[in-house]
Amino acid sequence: MRSLLLAAAVACLSAPALRAEAADAAAPYTFWLSRTDVGSSTEGESDFDWDAQGWIGNDEQKAWVKTTGNLQSAGSPDRADVQLLYSRAIHDFWDVQAGVRQTLEPAARTSAVLGVQGLAPYWFEVDAAAFLSEGGRLTGRFEGTYELTLTQRVFAEPFVTARFASKTDPKLLEGSGLMDTETGVRLRYEFSRNFAPYVGVSWARRYGSTKRLLTAAGGDAKETSGRVGLRLLF
Repeated sequence: MRSLLLAAAVACLSAPALRAEAADAAAPYTFWLSRTDVGSSTEGESDFDWDAQGWIGNDEQKAWVKTTGNLQSAGSPDRADVQLLYSRAIHDFWDVQAGVRQTLEPAARTSAVLGVQGLAPYWFEVDAAAFLSEGGRLTGRFEGTYELTLTQRVFAEPFVTARFASKTDPKLLEGSGLMDTETGVRLRYEFSRNFAPYVGVSWARRYGSTKRLLTAAGGDAKETSGRVGLRLLF
């Protein structure tokens, strides 16, 4: 079952979004954004990442699907998850979201999700969510991005992500408190609004007990990686 869900998550990256058929502003319409890329770290390791999300609905309410994951060079998934969410507009630029997340790798588990997504002052895009697992462990993830227009076709996108946890999970090599952060920038060239290759660089860092667990297992507390990828927007 887990492998089928993983295959479905990856397959949906290439599936085009359905076109809106109704002209009425209240009628459902759709949106799909995906980023897929390959990267290489300073430690010489290569991987494949995907990050996609889409919705169907209207300005007031939407049904969302989100999926993220990472495949190592050996071909085995390092992480993969799928979220199914219902969102409701609480402001012109903000939605509150609730639903369920199914984590496929590194360990199968189901979590309840509550989050917000929208546009903060000065045009910062924010996606923040809390996840409560079956075992009662509470985790959180924050992502902020900002788009800089360099030319009519070239855009820079700085970003930052951070993850938190209420308690330690040794099996996942995750401690309590602030677990890790990642900062970086993507530079993309838009052949069209829908099709844009990009290059990027990111810096990841682990903290506290997460850092201690990871280094004890032979991992690195800091990592720099370069990436080449493709953004699709429908």
